[in-house]
Amino acid sequence: MLQVAVFLLAELASRDDAVVQTLTRVDSDVDCLVALFKKGLVEAVVLICLLSPTPEQLVEMDMAEALVSTIRRSDEDALKMCIKPKAASVILLSQVLAEGGADSSTSPVPRSALLSERFIRSVAASLEAEQVEERLAAMRILLRCIWEDGHCRSSVADKSSQLGAVLDAFHAVGDADKLDIVRFLYELLKLKKSVLRSQLLHCRIKRSINMLAGSNMSIVLQAISGGACSPGDHGRRLLQHDAQASRVPAVRAAGAQPCGCRATSSARPIGQHSTHHY
Repeated sequence: MLQVAVFLLAELASRDDAVVQTLTRVDSDVDCLVALFKKGLVEAVVLICLLSPTPEQLVEMDMAEALVSTIRRSDEDALKMCIKPKAASVILLSQVLAEGGADSSTSPVPRSALLSERFIRSVAASLEAEQVEERLAAMRILLRCIWEDGHCRSSVADKSSQLGAVLDAFHAVGDADKLDIVRFLYELLKLKKSVLRSQLLHCRIKRSINMLAGSNMSIVLQAISGGACSPGDHGRRLLQHDAQASRVPAVRAAGAQPCGCRATSSARPIGQHSTHHY
């Protein structure tokens, strides 16, 4: 019964912001959802995602372990919802990691969990997700894994079989997201364990870039391959080039669908509600 009730509430919340406002007025409602999620009701994480708690609130909810567990297992046993529980977990975990900072000693997610082969494989699968928001969240999680331990760079590269979906999102996202994409590619292209593997990775990225009409990503790839400067410099140069090349229209990624979760920038503290609809 609880599973069905949460499912119905999530479906209503995805269609009507008034439902979101009603649920976020009372903190105990959200606390109940968090408790249910931690006890194994994975559908609850979808509703939590739709309620758009702030990153600070997500850290306070102490859901990191439950989020990692949901990402590691498949969605086969879950109900078919507006957002898959795994997708919601990937999006929320990305926000939790960003809020927790880069210091692994204070990270809300244990280092061993981030570096698990099974976890990396499951997150990498989200790089091909239909929703751009899930793709970018997965990319940021994998980037954090690499920063935690550079040795997992090889594992991330092996399991990121399709980078085209990430590159497809390049013209559909803002400047901050573009810089994150550049950083991700920069880290993967550092891979030197095998010359052959590195060459194959370069070819995979180049092939994906060639599929993007009017893309300026090749500028970044050439600069990164030369190793002349940092990914931040590459990103800034690219953004400057994009601003100057106004004659090239930004194209939206083929097949990219907006996610049902509210954007992080519009997140509001639970217990408060906006007076407008999204």
